[in-house]
Amino acid sequence: GSEMCIRDRGWTVLTQRAWSSRFEVHSEDGKVLVRAKQVPALRGDAYDIEVLDEDHVIEMVLLALIARSVIRDDAPIPV
Repeated sequence: GSEMCIRDRGWTVLTQRAWSSRFEVHSEDGKVLVRAKQVPALRGDAYDIEVLDEDHVIEMVLLALIARSVIRDDAPIPV
């Protein structure tokens, strides 16, 4: 798996592998704050994002966008 930590908040982005079609943002105590999964029918960078932390909706959506950008940049280049 892969993870990216936001240290001052204690949030962690977890993926199965760096170019995963799914990822989650977890709080320091392990609570799921965001779930995101790729929309297969749309291909590319279209994701369904489910924000479970209503107190930090803007931060969670921005973090999900950053995470997706990191995942995309880390994806293997097709041969």
